[in-house]
Amino acid sequence: MFRRTVIFGLCTTGVSVFLTSAFASGEDDSRPEWILRFQLTETPESVLRAMGGGASIVHMGGLDLYEFRRAEQDAEEEPDWRFTFQLPERRLVVVTRNYEKALDVTNLFAASETELKSYPDKEKPALSLLVRKLDTRRLLLARLEKGSRTMTDQLVLASPPMAALIFPFLAK
Repeated sequence: MFRRTVIFGLCTTGVSVFLTSAFASGEDDSRPEWILRFQLTETPESVLRAMGGGASIVHMGGLDLYEFRRAEQDAEEEPDWRFTFQLPERRLVVVTRNYEKALDVTNLFAASETELKSYPDKEKPALSLLVRKLDTRRLLLARLEKGSRTMTDQLVLASPPMAALIFPFLAK
């Protein structure tokens, strides 16, 4: 568990509130299976509770991105966690978990439940993903390290329509 320094930006009023918080659950969120806790039915408030409060909130078109970083993490780096909410419903559509170092995710992607998708093709992929359908509402994706079939530095939990928007080659 680590502490997070967070900035809530309220763009309309120009007010910023600085908060420091720790994960409410006290659990280690670095384990890859932690992402499976999310059902894509969570509200922004329930995500804040699950993550122990505090997030940088980025408003981008019809989306709100709730980003969680370690206190020592540079703002230019990808956040450890990013939760994407579609507006105006504030519906959670994507959860992204970024890791500093690649890790083996074999235990999350059983061969019988997983497809390997490559872009532009399997012979010379510029991007390869492991894709596992968890249920009708959720896909678990792992962006693979070049040349690997099990190592990733990014896990994505997304609804099938959002996964196809992020990775258009999945729609084929």
